[in-house]
Amino acid sequence: MLYLKACSAALRVTKDMAENNRGARVLVVCADLSLIFFRGPDEARLDTVVAHTLFGDGAGAIIVGADPDAITERPIFEMVSSQATVPGTQHVVSGHIGKGGLHYSLSSELPFLVANNIEQCLVDVFQPLGHSKERSE
Repeated sequence: MLYLKACSAALRVTKDMAENNRGARVLVVCADLSLIFFRGPDEARLDTVVAHTLFGDGAGAIIVGADPDAITERPIFEMVSSQATVPGTQHVVSGHIGKGGLHYSLSSELPFLVANNIEQCLVDVFQPLGHSKERSE
């Protein structure tokens, strides 16, 4: 049993476990509790409402495996991943512990940074699968 912070870390480790252990099936159960930083709506702090929307409580489960058995299994999804580090953005999402608990702050730059960097992440994910940007246009 592994305990990891953040569901993306759990899925990445699970994918590696399944791919490196032929025939293995890994059950992933994630429960994300963000109640610790819950705040009531405040017109002066709209980033708090956005943070609740993005990082709200949730739970899910999935069975991950590699090399599916064509007779007994019908895989629905293929797991792929990509990540990018955008230099100079450490101020864009931050958390601070204060008297009222944990406070998240999101910069107004966040949507623009995502928009300007998501294309390369998608290319990195889909190119190894034989999909290219040119084919989709």
